[in-house]
Amino acid sequence: MLKVGQQMYTPTIDAPRPLPGQRPYAGWLYGRVVVRAGNNRSTRSVGITAGVTGPASLAEPVQEAFHKQFGFRRPLGWMYQLKTEPAFAITADQSWRIAPKPLARFVDVVPVGAVSLGTLRTSASAAARLRLGTNLEHPWIARGSRDRVALQIFLGGKMEAVAHDLFLDGNTFENSVHVDSKWNQSAWERGTRIGVRRLTIEYRVVTQSREYSAGPVSHTYSSLGISWALN
Repeated sequence: MLKVGQQMYTPTIDAPRPLPGQRPYAGWLYGRVVVRAGNNRSTRSVGITAGVTGPASLAEPVQEAFHKQFGFRRPLGWMYQLKTEPAFAITADQSWRIAPKPLARFVDVVPVGAVSLGTLRTSASAAARLRLGTNLEHPWIARGSRDRVALQIFLGGKMEAVAHDLFLDGNTFENSVHVDSKWNQSAWERGTRIGVRRLTIEYRVVTQSREYSAGPVSHTYSSLGISWALN
């Protein structure tokens, strides 16, 4: 799998100068390569993510253009964003599918163990997702008829031990704005997925625990994914 992306991080309270306890402005422009192998019962992957922070990430002009286009006020603190720095993380994960044969089309549980090591993020996590539905597709093997309508709901949780997070702990090689990150973090998700022939629509809501000492108790965000299978 190949992926190219851009992310941006801003403090809860925006100000012309950094406020105590507020996370730094940060931009991240990156590429990711993941190799995956597995069978019907389990799968594993190894990947590397590499990119650049700071002005080179182009996060500042992208956000400012978006705010200008839709009538939002200009962000105030990009002058103090994390400095330009190359960063990387090597990741590995292992997943298992637990699905009793008579019920495999209707319910399963997918536990996942993962580790990340690098200047971007160093952490270890354990997670699991419960899925309930009709015509439940295999979580990582594409097979079977695409003429069926599939409906499902899912619920999952994750516990993570974090030793380093570039976007909270600040630049690796020089001083920058930073906060005291929490080493123990958690998240839980819920959502629904609808598949009609080659079309799949998934709506997902994620609630994360506090990431740094002065941060909000929790943070909730949602995502909508739409995909079309080519074969």
